[in-house]
Amino acid sequence: MSAVVVKCGGSLLNLPDLEARLESVLDQFSPEPIALVCGGGEAANLVRTWDHQFNLGPDRAHDLAIAAMSFNARFLLALSSRFQWCSTLEELESSAAGSVHVIDAVTMIRQLEQSSSRPLERSWNVTSDSIAAWIATSLKAKRLVLLKSVDAVQASSPRSLALAELVDPMFPDYAAAIPSIDWINLRDDQFCRTSISG
Repeated sequence: MSAVVVKCGGSLLNLPDLEARLESVLDQFSPEPIALVCGGGEAANLVRTWDHQFNLGPDRAHDLAIAAMSFNARFLLALSSRFQWCSTLEELESSAAGSVHVIDAVTMIRQLEQSSSRPLERSWNVTSDSIAAWIATSLKAKRLVLLKSVDAVQASSPRSLALAELVDPMFPDYAAAIPSIDWINLRDDQFCRTSISG
């Protein structure tokens, strides 16, 4: 399907005016259907702490981190009556123009992995940025938009962002097939968009 995948960083969930800022940015991509992926944020950081403390192992830590993304997505869903919960590929494929589907990472990833030739790596080298890129690639999305709390580095590429530790190490690999990637600092009142080139 052709859609815009927008990843809302978990660090943005404490913005007092998150709903207004998010709606303003999403309107820039209307009338394209939007798949909204939420990062793990503090909930995923808690999973990291548990993994270090209790040695959960990559499989259990991965599953809990994905669950953290779905937990945060439920919060995003509550922000706007415009948003629709999306658990399956079939729901996403029936998206109307201008719709915003908040992705349930747990069920969507499980379904996409059944038909993928490359399942997600189960390690802390893969965070929600790479997961969003993997989802965008799996959906054959023409654009991935990363909503962040900081500006991108100058002359940004997926590799330079990874080297600057603004995305995870696997992001350049998972993002390689995406035609267009944008970076927006949602904390900046101007919502300046930076194009990320390969």
